[in-house]
Amino acid sequence: MKVRPISPVDLDAWTALRHELWPRHSPDDLRRESVELFRRSDTAFFCVEERGEWLGIAEASLRSPARGHLEGWYVKPEYRRRGVGRALVGAVEAWCISRGCTVLGSDTDGDYPVSPAAHRALGFREDGSPLLFRKELGTCANTPRLETERLILRRFSEADVDDLYALLRDPDVNRFLPWFPTETREEAAAFLHERFLDTCSLPSAYRYAVCRKTDDRPIGYVRLAADDSRDFGYGLRKEFWRQGIVTEAARAVVFRLRQDGVPYITATHDVNNPASGEVMKKIGMTYRYSYEELWQPKNIPVVFRMYQLNFSREDGWTYRKYWDRCEHHFIEELPSR
Repeated sequence: MKVRPISPVDLDAWTALRHELWPRHSPDDLRRESVELFRRSDTAFFCVEERGEWLGIAEASLRSPARGHLEGWYVKPEYRRRGVGRALVGAVEAWCISRGCTVLGSDTDGDYPVSPAAHRALGFREDGSPLLFRKELGTCANTPRLETERLILRRFSEADVDDLYALLRDPDVNRFLPWFPTETREEAAAFLHERFLDTCSLPSAYRYAVCRKTDDRPIGYVRLAADDSRDFGYGLRKEFWRQGIVTEAARAVVFRLRQDGVPYITATHDVNNPASGEVMKKIGMTYRYSYEELWQPKNIPVVFRMYQLNFSREDGWTYRKYWDRCEHHFIEELPSR
């Protein structure tokens, strides 16, 4: 599932879903309006697609310098309750924040009785009327520089390819990661661009190089996935294991995420890698459930434990995507320490 901006080449697909959202308007009228909207600088449009199919859309505009507005969002019925709406609204929030907004407004139509509940589930609150909603926004940034006692957390740069290669080619480091060890420097350079540098143009992202203050060279990374899982991941060169470095870096990023208004994070670890679970517990995450899947691209069956930390949602709320997707899921009785 991928969230991306809608462009003029998407006009037909966009118009079709707009007509599902606003069936009282003719497709021709909606198409003409869409063409006009593309010419404005105070609007944004997003879609979620999976394997070439559009699952939903969202539209937003600026109502004032500090207030964005969710003009409409729609998810195909067969894809509801899968996090599509959450991903769309998250993209709108990031766009509004990048334009300096501190509030996101929205309104509902009486013809859609489930809409108020959907708004509340996404963190909106009533704004003077049962059909009007607002949500306070954080101040997200793209990988803002952080420092701890021993570490600098910063964006990766082209100059970091050799240090990243040293991390990616180690089979011990990559044993529990969803890729095979990198065999060439060129593969490491491609990984650097795809996973880190290509996100620098996004309005909001957290893709950190973890560096020691002594030389400012990357020895690991911490990153937050941009999709609705908000998967929190990390890696560290083997010679720096068991020094508390990952925990120190992760705590700094978690503190920033809380400040920026990120609603929650999740993380998973292989049951055969309990050390990763200890990091999750040390930064405040709690175990929610376990699930088994055929792990790709390594094509092996793996049991994962899913941890979660809520910042602005009810503490009991759990992200269920893995639970719902995997036939084999269960809750383990884990020791408290």
